Amino acid sequence: MSKINRNLFGLFIIILMILTAVILNNKEIIVPEMAALTVGTLVYQNSNWIYDPVKVCISPSLSAVAGFIVNQFQIIYVAKILLVLILVLILLKFIKSVLAPSFATGLLPIIIDSHELDFIWIVFILTFILAIFVWMQKKYKDSNVPLIMNFNGIGTFLLISIIWIILVMIFNKPHMAAIPPVLVVFYEVIQKDKYEFNTLWRHILALWLSASLGMIIHTFIYSWIVVILISLPMVFAILKILHIKLPASYAFPLLALVLPKDMFFILPIFSLLASTYFLGSVWLYKNIFIK
Repeated sequence: MSKINRNLFGLFIIILMILTAVILNNKEIIVPEMAALTVGTLVYQNSNWIYDPVKVCISPSLSAVAGFIVNQFQIIYVAKILLVLILVLILLKFIKSVLAPSFATGLLPIIIDSHELDFIWIVFILTFILAIFVWMQKKYKDSNVPLIMNFNGIGTFLLISIIWIILVMIFNKPHMAAIPPVLVVFYEVIQKDKYEFNTLWRHILALWLSASLGMIIHTFIYSWIVVILISLPMVFAILKILHIKLPASYAFPLLALVLPKDMFFILPIFSLLASTYFLGSVWLYKNIFIK
């Protein structure tokens, strides 16, 4: 499959999801991280994501089930977020996967307060289709089994996340405890041996611009399909200008479609704050504390 065909197929999967949501008039079946997952597996062909096509389906689907179940618990919002982070970390460790978008599919049921099983079904169906195409491309055969995060990494991930959760509670913004695209990148970079400042600022800028883009376009355009057709090429252009590959950036325009009102307008500023905090913490950890 050529790169152009992969791009078109990726766009087809995203549009199919949006069309289904429009037909059923149900925002709960819009899964923003499907954009990131599609770009990462089909377009960028991230070897850590595609090494086992089965896990392209299983990992996000099981995380979605975990997040959906946790959302039914009668506990405070931030406790749900923390519990899902722990469960997804355990899941990824158990099935030997490093598929970062699994955090997003696990967190989304809590963010949108999902109580419909449609969410789980759409995650499974779309990731199943994606897994088939990853298998058909055969590129996974050239991928090595990725290193699974060790317990030191898991402890660092949770410590940094807990501090952020405490901060948003102090400032009375509990709904910003988890911004899925930021946490996806956070999980990715914390596993790297090196994290240079030149990469750090590009990541932060790309995430902030993508979040701002999604919010601004959706503010003036109400058609979900038009929002996607305008915003995704613009995210592509931003990443090209910054010379980085960051699949999570593609999730922000879709995230803007499903966010509750108390998160929508403050998404850009909190995306900037969260990405600076999480990614900056990783940079400090790797370049100062462990040297």
